[in-house]
Amino acid sequence: RAATSFGSLDVVVNFNTGFFQGGILEMSPLAVCRNYLKSWFLFDVAIVLLDVMILVSSSTANFSNMRAVRAVRVFRLVRLAKLTKVNQAIEDFCQAF
Repeated sequence: RAATSFGSLDVVVNFNTGFFQGGILEMSPLAVCRNYLKSWFLFDVAIVLLDVMILVSSSTANFSNMRAVRAVRVFRLVRLAKLTKVNQAIEDFCQAF
């Protein structure tokens, strides 16, 4: 449940998180929305949907459920790569000042 809650919250937060474009912080809601839709939105929604499917089907354990669990783990590892990119952007921003 925690992973599903985090994933859902992450989608909402990303629609409200600015980004740097050409060294300038872009905070326009429309630009932020477009940027997120073009980058990580589909990936994040896929993770949330897989988590929800696993929660719904957790009462019955079968082979297809186990494959879905593995798929979610792979997606989460890719999300960790996303976090390292965010961390690098934060460090670059801090060093600029």
